[in-house]
Amino acid sequence: MRFDFGFLGKMPGLCLPARTRHAKRRESAPPPAYQPIEGTEPPTTKTDKLRRLSHDFSTLTMRRRRGKPKEDEIPKPPPRREEQPPPPGSDVTSLILMDIAPREAAPEYYRGEWLACLEFTTRDLPRLMAEGFFWDEGNVVPEGGGQELRQYEQQFGFRHARVFRCKSGGDGPEWTGTIRVSARELRVLTEFEIGMLSVDLVFRMEATCGTGERRQKVYQYSAQEGEKNFNAWYDEAVLKGWWPWP
Repeated sequence: MRFDFGFLGKMPGLCLPARTRHAKRRESAPPPAYQPIEGTEPPTTKTDKLRRLSHDFSTLTMRRRRGKPKEDEIPKPPPRREEQPPPPGSDVTSLILMDIAPREAAPEYYRGEWLACLEFTTRDLPRLMAEGFFWDEGNVVPEGGGQELRQYEQQFGFRHARVFRCKSGGDGPEWTGTIRVSARELRVLTEFEIGMLSVDLVFRMEATCGTGERRQKVYQYSAQEGEKNFNAWYDEAVLKGWWPWP
């Protein structure tokens, strides 16, 4: 039996040796362009190309092997430290509230002829306690006052109200304040003077330190509930000036 291999000659490339076929294939197909990894500069010499290709291959291989990090390998942020209340002497805003009524109004202090509600803001509350809280009519700002009646004052039967603005002076602790005087008759309000106020007429007082949810009460005084009086900073130390307790 004879086989005819003549058809092989009609197929281009099959009659050539394997080495020749591969050589022609390399000559016909251009070499692939070098694609460097993003963020690197292209090499210049042939040696640099080989080194860069080896480095890029190793880098890509390591990236594939690493894959996505496990949950326990991901670094976690440190736990948040809880805020602590400011210590005495810190530069924080403090508020002092004080209510004063005439002596004959006790014990129904809100039923007297007049009522004075004082509000002071300061950043030197520790100094005001340690060195004393002093003020008088000389601290009143003449052009800072006016008349203003609020709803809660009307609920107690007051029909007139006057506002005084005051501030600290000298080298002592700095503070600013507002004095609201309410009266049932206009005559009582016009005859009222700041000198009529005294520390022995204070029937309620409190001092708070901080702002917002962090505001803490550090001083409290009540003429009706003496068992609730306290000073969280200086205990039962005697304070000077406008501190009615102890």
